[in-house]
Amino acid sequence: MEYEANESIPQPDRSGSSYSSAAPVSTLPETSDPEIISNGEKSGAEQEPIPELEVVVKRDSLLGGVEKTITDEAQIRQVLMFVDGMVRSDYSSNPPTGGEIITVLITRNQSTEEYTFFDNQVEGGGLAKNNQDADVKNTWYLADAGAYTYLNSLL
Repeated sequence: MEYEANESIPQPDRSGSSYSSAAPVSTLPETSDPEIISNGEKSGAEQEPIPELEVVVKRDSLLGGVEKTITDEAQIRQVLMFVDGMVRSDYSSNPPTGGEIITVLITRNQSTEEYTFFDNQVEGGGLAKNNQDADVKNTWYLADAGAYTYLNSLL
């Protein structure tokens, strides 16, 4: 089937399962500026930096540790969801001893945040630390009850 230049061509939607009508594609304006690249953005130093995101999950135990950089986008989203879902708790007992601790390091734009997850359930949630908290030594957080198990499964 042929299409005229002004006619829209059916395009698959994001799931790839059905088709929708797409608007015709416009051409970019012509320019003699060599700094303009095909998508209309400046190249080189003048272009806005793309926010970088790196997620590292580490397990520390008495027998040693394991570390893994997470690259799968769905796994990164899940880790971020666990971190963003942490809530400050009134829990005030001493920190757990022994066992394994999972540390999540999230680096965004050259700034690293550190979160610690323990294999302890308290008040219906997983015990955690937000190491950015000014009183990290005395302040506990609760994470999703499945956070520790999920993070451990990534290693």
